Amino acid sequence: MTNVEILPVYALIDYAWATLKSNTNMKESDYNGRIPIIPSAQEPEFTDINKPFVVYAWSEGSTNDVTPIRAGQISFVVYGANDREINTISNLLVVAFNQWDISAANINQWAVGGPFSTIRFATTWAGTLDGPTPEQTEGGRVSSVVMIRYRYITDYDLVNLPGSSPASP
Repeated sequence: MTNVEILPVYALIDYAWATLKSNTNMKESDYNGRIPIIPSAQEPEFTDINKPFVVYAWSEGSTNDVTPIRAGQISFVVYGANDREINTISNLLVVAFNQWDISAANINQWAVGGPFSTIRFATTWAGTLDGPTPEQTEGGRVSSVVMIRYRYITDYDLVNLPGSSPASP
């Protein structure tokens, strides 16, 4: 059974971070021991460090075709000092997630034995890559957006109420 506190998006964030650590010189020690992929807003702890970082937001819904399969998307906004920095990170995210069932298989294999091992990804793909935006302020950061779409299956244990039909697996 999948723990109801474990959401598939967190597996994707951790996988994205593992990919970036393996393919760039990014490491937690450059960010005061924190992972530089953060939710929904730029935090001063990251804007004060002269290193690239990623802000994410996500949403999910049903697929309307096969009940156990759910779908979602995660947006990664990559902030950096220059185009080269954000292009590198954005491109690595696209390459890691844009191989549909191959990317899903890679994520599933990476998750074996860990907290995300009960989540099975069916596909992932890069829905959008928006190139670098202009700096908003002089000396400010540039950014790009990578939108990843995904489909997955979980095995949450739902206790049914008396008289209700059992949930699909």
